[in-house]
Amino acid sequence: MNCELCGLSDTKFYTTELEGATMVLCQTCSKYGRVIGEVKDEKKSNFSKSMTISTVIERELKPGYQKLISDALTAENTSIDELAQRIKVSPQELRKIINGKLMPQESIAEKLEKALKISLFENVVTSYKNGGEENHLSFSDVVNLKHKNK
Repeated sequence: MNCELCGLSDTKFYTTELEGATMVLCQTCSKYGRVIGEVKDEKKSNFSKSMTISTVIERELKPGYQKLISDALTAENTSIDELAQRIKVSPQELRKIINGKLMPQESIAEKLEKALKISLFENVVTSYKNGGEENHLSFSDVVNLKHKNK
């Protein structure tokens, strides 16, 4: 088990309230907060071995969406001004989207999909592995701690 503040392994850990957050801290770091209680051995072993895998599915614009829009406009023989009027967007904004200078908002991209009968989005699946000893991050790995001299 590692301290959630400094990341060091220790023999004794304490559940400690620190700045309103409840954390499992080593004996050294627990002095920075209010100790609630000692962590028992059985909880310690379950904590260190637990690992979860989270899967996130996000909807993102396809790479090359500009070419998809441009090709669909050509296939329909529609001008940028006509399409802009149909989806209620300024022609300048639509030109910037087609030229790749502006990424469309999701609502505009959905209007483009509907008007041009194309698919501009794809689902991207990302998996994250949390927990376990080999990839344990402590609070101090993320934040630069400043200690006050007493």
